[in-house]
Amino acid sequence: MWYEDASLNLMSEDCDLAYDNRNGKLLLELSEKCRIFAEDKNRHIMFRAKLYYDGFTSLSNYTEITDLDKIDKEKYTEKILYLCRKSLVLQEKYATENIMEAIEEANFNGIYFQTIVNYCNILSHIGRLPKAIYENRKIAIQGFGMAIGNLGMELYDYGYFDYDTGHQHLILEKVCSLFKEAIDYSDRYVHSEAKQHFTKRLERIIGNDNFEEKTRKIPNLNFYYPLCPECSNDFKSDGSNEYDYRTWVAQNCLALNTLNDLDYSVNQAYDPIHLPGMLANISERYPRFHGLFNQIKQEYCSARFMIYEGLQNPKWEPHFSDKDVFLINTLDYPVYGLNIEIVKSAYRTIYSLFDRIGYFLNEYYSLGLSQRKVSFGAIWGNSTNLIEIAESNYLLKALYWIKKDLYGNSVSDYKDHIDPMLNRTYKIRNIMEHQYLKILSDTNFFQDDSKIDELATSISIEEFHELAINLLRTCREAVILLVMLINVEEKRKKDDLEGSVLPDINLPEYKDEWKF
Repeated sequence: MWYEDASLNLMSEDCDLAYDNRNGKLLLELSEKCRIFAEDKNRHIMFRAKLYYDGFTSLSNYTEITDLDKIDKEKYTEKILYLCRKSLVLQEKYATENIMEAIEEANFNGIYFQTIVNYCNILSHIGRLPKAIYENRKIAIQGFGMAIGNLGMELYDYGYFDYDTGHQHLILEKVCSLFKEAIDYSDRYVHSEAKQHFTKRLERIIGNDNFEEKTRKIPNLNFYYPLCPECSNDFKSDGSNEYDYRTWVAQNCLALNTLNDLDYSVNQAYDPIHLPGMLANISERYPRFHGLFNQIKQEYCSARFMIYEGLQNPKWEPHFSDKDVFLINTLDYPVYGLNIEIVKSAYRTIYSLFDRIGYFLNEYYSLGLSQRKVSFGAIWGNSTNLIEIAESNYLLKALYWIKKDLYGNSVSDYKDHIDPMLNRTYKIRNIMEHQYLKILSDTNFFQDDSKIDELATSISIEEFHELAINLLRTCREAVILLVMLINVEEKRKKDDLEGSVLPDINLPEYKDEWKF
C-alpha cells in the first residue's frame, strides 16, 4: 500500500530532519525535489499527494527559518499554496474514487487532516480568515484535535475584527470551548507546544486569576445548535419555501453574518452585517459609501437566492416560459431551461460584485483610477498604491490574495494554479461570456478530455453548481473582509483625531416593507 512505501516515508524523514537541523538550503532542495516527483502522473495518486504535502511543508519551514524580502516571501507563499492545493485535490479525488478499509482510511485521514490544518494556517497568515474557518471546521467537527485548537485561533482573530460587540462575545464563547477541548487532548494528538499557544489565548479571554476554575465552567464543545425560540430572527420549521431556503443558506455558510461561521443552524440565516460608522466631510449630504454597500449587499443576497432557486426547482418540470421554445436534440445530454439560466445569471452577477468592491476601494482610498477603468483586478496595479496600503492592513491584504486566486494572477511561476477551483471558475465565466459553454446533465456521459462538440466547452451540471456555490462563498468572504477592513481604517482615523469633537449622525434602517 502507498502508506507503507519505504522510499516515500524516507523522503518525509529527510524533510523532517532538514527542518530539525534548520538547514534552509536543504529544505529548499527537498521541496523542489518533491514537486518534480509529484508532477509525474504515472505515479500512484497518493504518492503524488504525499510528495506535494512534503514539498509544501518543507517550503513553509524554509520561509519560517529564513529572512526573506517582501517579493520573495510573496513568491514562496504562492508556491506553498500551489503545492498544498495540488495535494488536497489529489487526496480528495482518491477519497471520492476509492473505498478504503479501516487501516488505509486511518493513514489517509492522518495526512488529509494535517494537510487541511496546515492549509488553514497559510490562509490565516494571509488574512483569509473566513476561508480558513470554513475549511478547518470541516475536520474539527470530526474530532481532530489540532483542527479544533486552530479553529479557536482563527475564530479568536475573526472575533477581534468584528465590530459588533454582541457577535464578538458569542464568538469568544465558542473560542473558549474550542481551546478547552483541544487542551484536554493527549500530547499524541495535540502537541504540547500547540497547547501552550491555546492556553495563552484562553488566558487572554478569561484572565489568569482562578484560571483552572474558570476553565471548568466553560461549556463543553458542541458544533450543533438547537433552534432558538427566543431569537428574533427565528425561522420556524413550517415546511415553507423560506425555511428551506434559510436552512440551505446557513448550512452552506452563505449568510452575511459572522455568527454563521461558527453556527450552521437556521438561527444565523439572516444578513445583519453592514459598514461601521464612518468619518465624512461635513459637506457630504448623503452617506455615499453606505449606499454603495447597500447595493453590493442586495445584489449578493439576490444572486444567492437565484442560485438556490436554480438548484432547487424541479429538474424535469419545465417552467411555462420554456414551453414551445423549439430546440434541437444534439444527443449529448445538454441542459437548457430557465433554472440553469438563473444560475448562470447569478454567476455573472457575483463576478460583477468583485468589481463593485474594487470601485468602493478606489473611492475610499482615493486611488485615482477613472471610473471607466476600475475593476477588482485593476485597483492593485502599478498605477495605484493599494498594495503598499495593504501592508498595514491585514484584511485588505487578504483581498489582494483573493484577487490572485480569482484571476490566476501571481508574481511567481505558478500563474493559473494558485487555486485550481477558482481558476476553473474564472475560465468558465469567460467562456460563458465570450464563447460557448455547454452544460451536460449526464455525468457519466461527460468526459473532460473528450471534445464531443468542437465549438463548445462542456461541463457537467454538478460541477457547474459546485463552482457557483464556491464562487458565492468567496464573494461572501470578500464582502465581510471589506466591512472589517473599513472598521480598522475608521478606528485609525478616529485615533488620529483624538480629542476632537466628532458629532454622530445615526442612519435609519431601510424597512423591509419598502422593498419590492
